[in-house]
Amino acid sequence: MAQSDDVDAVYIASPNSLHFPQTELFLRHKKHVICEKPLASNLREVEQAIAVARENQVVLFEAFKTASLPKFPAPAANAAEARSAP
Repeated sequence: MAQSDDVDAVYIASPNSLHFPQTELFLRHKKHVICEKPLASNLREVEQAIAVARENQVVLFEAFKTASLPKFPAPAANAAEARSAP
């Protein structure tokens, strides 16, 4: 599936322990990824996933519903700041 030209994006909702390895696999094959929370089990894996997404110019999104709610401004501000970082 990761190698398929017919797939542009994936939604990962597997057991938590598989989120990072599956996310990294699809990102490395230039697939956009929506991953259920938690994206990874530690900061190193999160940073690696972000780096791989940037390297392959694809979108990486953690399905964290409350981050998009109006009463949850801090993560939205942090995301905006991160997007403007080099």
